Amino acid sequence: MRNRVCWIGGRSRLIFFWFSCFLASSAADEEHVWAGFQKVARSGKRVFTVGVLGRPQDALFVDHLTEAIGHSFEPNISFVSTRITLGTVFTLVENQEIDFLYTVPTQLSCMTSEFDVAPIATRRNVRQGFPGVKYGSVIYAKKDRDDIQTLKDVIGKRVVASSITGTGACQIPWKELEDNGISMMQDTSQVIFAGGLQEVADAVLDGLGDVGFGTMTALQEMEDDPEVDIKFDDFKIINQIPTQVDGVDLPFPVSTKMYPEWTVGALAHVESEIVQRVSSVLLGTPTNHSALVAAGLVRFDPPVSQTP
Repeated sequence: MRNRVCWIGGRSRLIFFWFSCFLASSAADEEHVWAGFQKVARSGKRVFTVGVLGRPQDALFVDHLTEAIGHSFEPNISFVSTRITLGTVFTLVENQEIDFLYTVPTQLSCMTSEFDVAPIATRRNVRQGFPGVKYGSVIYAKKDRDDIQTLKDVIGKRVVASSITGTGACQIPWKELEDNGISMMQDTSQVIFAGGLQEVADAVLDGLGDVGFGTMTALQEMEDDPEVDIKFDDFKIINQIPTQVDGVDLPFPVSTKMYPEWTVGALAHVESEIVQRVSSVLLGTPTNHSALVAAGLVRFDPPVSQTP
């Protein structure tokens, strides 16, 4: 097993995610530019694979790539998706078994550093009705915990996160603690990995842990779910940071710096004509396209810097 340290924005911005890998302008303008463009892919490759870390609906844009690009090459090319995990991605990339990645910022940062994966488009996601290209996390406690008011109060407490590889519910809050001089592993009494966002909130409510980590709208989303008995007002958010995205105030609290939303990256072995075409189609896909709507996305934007 190789231990890898992954970075966001270079070594000066270590995202504390000790990642134990198991070895491993408009659509019309775009059509005008590419009208009549037909090439033979130099590699002879006809099927390109997009590795997707997420739900099946997160990969729906891949079929759109085939529809929009396939006919531009002779013979025609196509795109398929395959599920990747934090444990398999290094092997898949090293062996060139995938051609593109659609994944979280921490993983993409690793791929960019080690394998020259090039970010080509960042999703604009909708969280609680707010569309943005960046997201952060919340650090929270039960509302009646008068002894937990600031980040310093996390010292000596039991921290509950989803998993050590969870970006929004572990790594981003972890880094925020480290940025404030608090070691999650050394300064707390216990770190509990509960498995999921709801399990984290349940553990805090039930007194099994003192401080919980979640993505910035996790508590509101659980409250909106009729099958989940979680109320946002049962908690308080620690270290609330006034934050803007694209010049607009966030309509909900966040405890950390903001990081890029999921991003599509191209592996170094993919020829430039293919990469340029994929980038052009993603950035030119209209906001009402069925693949974006099904995935809860507004659109794809030019890639956002990995530096918070």
